[in-house]
Amino acid sequence: MIARYERDKVLNVREEPYEGAAVVRQMAPGEESACSEVRAGWARLGDGYAKAAFLTIADGEPVKRGEPGGGAAQVAGPASEDAPDDGELGKMTVGQLREIAAASGIRIRKDAAKREIIAAILGDA
Repeated sequence: MIARYERDKVLNVREEPYEGAAVVRQMAPGEESACSEVRAGWARLGDGYAKAAFLTIADGEPVKRGEPGGGAAQVAGPASEDAPDDGELGKMTVGQLREIAAASGIRIRKDAAKREIIAAILGDA
């Protein structure tokens, strides 16, 4: 899977899947990273964890560094706060959300509403 960050600010990638964990790097706007799973609201990237709500998750492989449309850009400077949540998961279809949940081992009721699926992916349910 691919995790793509498409915001104005940088996104912290953390050593462990919780907000107090050390920041190992930051994702720049437009950056893509390989994503192996999404669990309890965190996307597991090759070198750490980022909040899944701030990423667009899709099938495929990330664009290699130096190619148009992505790459592993590094952002220098002090760590920023995590980007505010404006509902990246909310922009996805129910089918896409169900795929993310299934790939992450999250069981979803057949009649679950979109907001319930998002809550389960984020670990709020």
